Amino acid sequence: MDLPILPTSFLHVNSEEYYIFKGSDGHDYHIPFQCLPEACISFIHEKGILQQEYCEEGAAKEPSVLFQVHQETNKVQKDQDEVIWINFRSKNAQETDERARSVLLSINARDDIELKLKDDRTKKYIVWHNISKEISENGFTLPTSENEAAEKCRKQWNNLRGDMAANIKPLIRLSTNSEQVAKHTRLLKKGVNALLPEHYKKFYLEWKSGQEEPVHFIPEQGRWKKNPETGEIQKVVNVQIPLKYPKEFDEGLWGGEGVIQGFKKRHPKVRRFSHFWVPTLYKRVVYSEILDKRYEVTCTLRFLELVDKHYGFDNYILETPPQDLKSVLALKFKREMLVALANENIYPEDPIKKKEVITKYERFVVPIRQLLMLDNRRYFYQTRLQPLKAALKYHKEHLLSVLIIHFVSIIFLA
Repeated sequence: MDLPILPTSFLHVNSEEYYIFKGSDGHDYHIPFQCLPEACISFIHEKGILQQEYCEEGAAKEPSVLFQVHQETNKVQKDQDEVIWINFRSKNAQETDERARSVLLSINARDDIELKLKDDRTKKYIVWHNISKEISENGFTLPTSENEAAEKCRKQWNNLRGDMAANIKPLIRLSTNSEQVAKHTRLLKKGVNALLPEHYKKFYLEWKSGQEEPVHFIPEQGRWKKNPETGEIQKVVNVQIPLKYPKEFDEGLWGGEGVIQGFKKRHPKVRRFSHFWVPTLYKRVVYSEILDKRYEVTCTLRFLELVDKHYGFDNYILETPPQDLKSVLALKFKREMLVALANENIYPEDPIKKKEVITKYERFVVPIRQLLMLDNRRYFYQTRLQPLKAALKYHKEHLLSVLIIHFVSIIFLA
């Protein structure tokens, strides 16, 4: 993994300075200032290509401005000094960097112009010195005179070991729901998965990447909110807590709950330690009206509350989407219920009860051919995908042998 000579942004965390570099593997790495190579430090500070000064918002001095965005009219104003003051919101430091470059390119800034940005996300003042002379369409470009310094810095990156290696860690970023949908959509388009029926693809996408009901946090309502301290209008972002699902999860009915991994810190002067929050599990017996059977399952109190909320175990299983059922056991129950309703082989000795149950749950009936795809994954692979793969492999080898014989015959006949 190689790191460039120029950082993409700069952070203050617990009174420590961190520079963020874009690695060759695509990850962002935050590195303490004391771990930077000498060539990199001199390149940042002495050459003045990227310097950032942070100060608290209340203590900041009002800068003299060349272009100023008026807060009330949102229009650009001119002044006499060669300094630019821009006020805008940004999602992250990288977007701040990109917008700073676009502003400079749009106003044709000179080499000696400074750009002052007010970052609403961190409530800091950021000063960029002489940034315009290194701007290009692809980002920062090193001048020819600095190639030796850049090469020296790369060598020092490769030679550094020990404390620096322990402090270099990729920044963790949670994948969004749209990224999960794109990931599983690409998976269903590859190889034999592309031959699966559309209704199974739809079920798989809902199961693996559907929008889950929040369980471990209370989501904020609406799309926008007002910051009570600053009065700024901010977008409401609900990020779900990442959960872990052990193998026991698929053998029970947890009602959407999972295992949360985090840290506990009992005292400010005591080191934090890892901790897992596991839901309390109970053995309970549930009754299925469609299957006319009782089952002993491992469940949580939330599952029992959801069963009462849906007025019965069958309604809960059939009305809940697959991304909220989540476990394999719940999906097996759902498949058995749907197969029984489709075949109408319930209550053979009581036709009155049979008609009553079918009428009660007729809104959930689906064609029997679609239910065959919701079978156990191993059974589906052995009975459908494995023979299909073998047939494709045979035809591929047969076609290859025919082509070889054809080319050999052409060579000898020639």
